[in-house]
Amino acid sequence: MPENTFFYAGLDIGGTTVKSILVNGDGDQVGEMVEVRSNVKAGYEATFNQLELALEELAKGASIERNAIRGIGLDVPAPSSDGVIWAQANLSSDWLGTNIRDQFDFINQVGDFDNVDITILDVVKENIVAVLKTVVHQKTLEAIVRTDLFTGLKSEEYLYGEGKKIIDKYTISTVCMFKITNLPQINEQNSRKLGDKVCISGRSIGDINVQIILEKLGGGGHITLAGAQVEGMSIEEVKNLLIEKINEYFSETAN
Repeated sequence: MPENTFFYAGLDIGGTTVKSILVNGDGDQVGEMVEVRSNVKAGYEATFNQLELALEELAKGASIERNAIRGIGLDVPAPSSDGVIWAQANLSSDWLGTNIRDQFDFINQVGDFDNVDITILDVVKENIVAVLKTVVHQKTLEAIVRTDLFTGLKSEEYLYGEGKKIIDKYTISTVCMFKITNLPQINEQNSRKLGDKVCISGRSIGDINVQIILEKLGGGGHITLAGAQVEGMSIEEVKNLLIEKINEYFSETAN
């Protein structure tokens, strides 16, 4: 690597972590993104120690000397002006009045910027922002579409997306009934006493009024969500009665 090759770091301070990347003079990312704890609530000194750690890790990952990093772009979760934090926001109170530029004064002491074309800094800035946004977006997607390593189950967001694809195929309500044949054994194993009530839960996407149907069985609720409890009848008898009331509902609404 040429002696005069310079690098620039982008540091994004978040409420939990600091995400950082390194780019070269052409704005191309060098090495992998580094993520460390931000410790923002512990005070600005604790966070700047973490920023120093991130810079060390960036240099190590790129196999370069630390002093080869000649510029830093810093994103702070609080309003600032001319490098001075003037509102607390998500930071601890001792951040107020802190001059971030002074904290990184070692950059200005390097003395090698005289030969650097400052127009490259705009390119570096845009590339740092683009890479950070891409990395954050990728991590968000990975969190949404994932398989739990312990249970092997898909994430809730993934299952919701897959379920919605199936539901969107239908234009009217579809009633699904599941029959659990070993319910008495399940209740016995869990020390639950069987009652003499049959509970019905009705759901609709709005085109069928489940409230009217279940009111016929002594229940109630709303258009899209309703319920009823029937006593003194077996599950099979309640099922046949429910089917009868559903057919009755469709006959009434058709007229």
